[in-house]
Amino acid sequence: MQRKLRIYYTSDTHGFFSPIDYATGGSVDSGLANCMSNFQHSGNALVIDGGDTLQGSPFTYWLYSQHSDGDCVPARLLNLGGYDFITLGNHDFNYGKAEIERFLGALGAKCLCANVEGIRGVEKTAVITLENGLRIGLTGIVTHYVNHWETPDNLSGIKISDAFSAAKSALDELKAQNVDLTVCIYHGGFENDIATGKLLSATGENQGWRICQELDFDVLLCAHQHIPVENLCVNGTYTCQPPDKARQYITMDVTVDDRGKVSARSRLCDAGCAPLPAAMEYLAPLERETAQWLDTPVGHLDTPLLPEPPLEMAAHGSLIANFFNQVQLEASGADISSTSLANTVKGFEQDVTIRDVVSTYIFPNTLVTLRVDRRVLKSALERCAEYFTLGKDGLEVSETFLHPIAQHFNYDYFAGASAVFDLRRPVGERVVSIKCRGAELAEDKSLTLCMNNYRASGAGGYEVRSLYFDDMYGSAYSDKSAGLLRREKFRLRIYDGDDGCIKLERKAKVGALCHKESERLSRASYDALLAGELPAPDTPGLRGALRTAARTRLLRPTVIVEYRREAFVCDAGNVRVTFDRDLCACVGDTDLFSDRLRRLPCYRPGFLLMEVKFDGFLPAYIRRALQTDRQRCVSFSKYAVCRDVQRGRGPSAAPGGYGDDD
Repeated sequence: MQRKLRIYYTSDTHGFFSPIDYATGGSVDSGLANCMSNFQHSGNALVIDGGDTLQGSPFTYWLYSQHSDGDCVPARLLNLGGYDFITLGNHDFNYGKAEIERFLGALGAKCLCANVEGIRGVEKTAVITLENGLRIGLTGIVTHYVNHWETPDNLSGIKISDAFSAAKSALDELKAQNVDLTVCIYHGGFENDIATGKLLSATGENQGWRICQELDFDVLLCAHQHIPVENLCVNGTYTCQPPDKARQYITMDVTVDDRGKVSARSRLCDAGCAPLPAAMEYLAPLERETAQWLDTPVGHLDTPLLPEPPLEMAAHGSLIANFFNQVQLEASGADISSTSLANTVKGFEQDVTIRDVVSTYIFPNTLVTLRVDRRVLKSALERCAEYFTLGKDGLEVSETFLHPIAQHFNYDYFAGASAVFDLRRPVGERVVSIKCRGAELAEDKSLTLCMNNYRASGAGGYEVRSLYFDDMYGSAYSDKSAGLLRREKFRLRIYDGDDGCIKLERKAKVGALCHKESERLSRASYDALLAGELPAPDTPGLRGALRTAARTRLLRPTVIVEYRREAFVCDAGNVRVTFDRDLCACVGDTDLFSDRLRRLPCYRPGFLLMEVKFDGFLPAYIRRALQTDRQRCVSFSKYAVCRDVQRGRGPSAAPGGYGDDD
């Protein structure tokens, strides 16, 4: 006998509940009310949502800013749709703990989020038995990058741990309860290309592919990336993902046979044009109040500020971005300003209303002023330069900004400073001039930069990935463990997966003093090294030194070390303070660009490694800031820790101090 389950799944609705285009006030064939009218409720069906419900539309902006009971409105709407289970999305934290708890308090569905603690109404797992006797175990998780994006105030009293680890623990708990089917609701997406399996990002923000490969959930309902995915099976796990704004929903039909074998088929379904009557009856008066508020005039412009195609705006400038930057400069008094635009923006006619504002600048960000120097500004501008590529027909948008989803929102527009890009040069070396007030910006000159708080978070810094070499005896590892006063290591290093900046480095240590040499490699030279082809005997520099070491000591690639880094620089003493998190040993291959790497975390989520590096002296004010009762200066080796994890031995206890990276 076969037992079946029908799942109706939505996610990333972002407050688009009614079939309304808020930019124009017209109607559209989308919105959660339209989706819900298609749900056929029964004792063998579940209605599930994957999060990002509370934020993102002019309607929810009005609810949370103007309506006294705004946080309960989305809950009551989901109740009308007969939702059984939800999880939280990263944007559901935008209004803080109290608002989430009020939302969950009014919600009839169970909220499952196994990696979230401290919120009343959130559970880790649930087991439900259908009318046909099918026993289903469910859990939910949210990307732990909420910790990097969200303001500390909104996370006060909340702990968000690693999504994968929580999913694994929840799966073990569910299996112990003798369930027939396991379901994970994950507000996160795929870090690999779903067509080829190629690794696209190893940051840990999205872990859907890894969950499918390393865990054995029967069903994984993904979200977060807004990428429509249907009828996908990865390593025996059936998975899918709907797009944003309730344009479509997912139906998944799951079958469990007498032997316990699971099969499933999912498909994307259009929202349709017939909203659920009860939903519209509830929403209609609220939408009328919203429309009145949106149509409130706020100002008049001499010239319309209208969008153009993203490439045209990035290449030639945007009046909309200029306007945002001017507002930021006047509000902050900063020297320079930076802003970005959504993939689609409405723009402003001459008579501007609130509707125009919230449809053009859609997120409730605040402003942050930072102090930057030429090095930091150049790094940001190099990322902008990466947006472009020279195609056969001229200027084009780089594939990295188009795949797997369009990311025009990751291009930054600056005011108060100008830059010249040479797109013929390699990525990372394209910025050839930076001027402020008509003069080239000096290396020792610092400026104040205004930007929104989300952009200022850096979305987690940048990724560092290093391939270390060692001999067959593991001498580099054992020399470190034995505390030898003289030792050296060779490594290859890349940043954010960019093959335009590959470095060969040698780190030498004599006593407490460290010395590092670095040499940039081409991708061809890197590929040759990985293939075992050593440089010619007369090769100068580090490549020659590596050849000698490889021939005399039989060096070979050993382990890949990966982490996320944020760096701060002080010119006095050439001080560099870095904060590293998400330290992992990457196994399965020795190619830094491989899509077969498996990440083994070295420490619990939230662990942060601080390193202080300096040349001649450490300025007194920095030393005083570091000298607290709970800190001590230690030597710490990422390489040694990752070798331990690679060998199946857990890392040593986390150091409680600061020191050099050996």
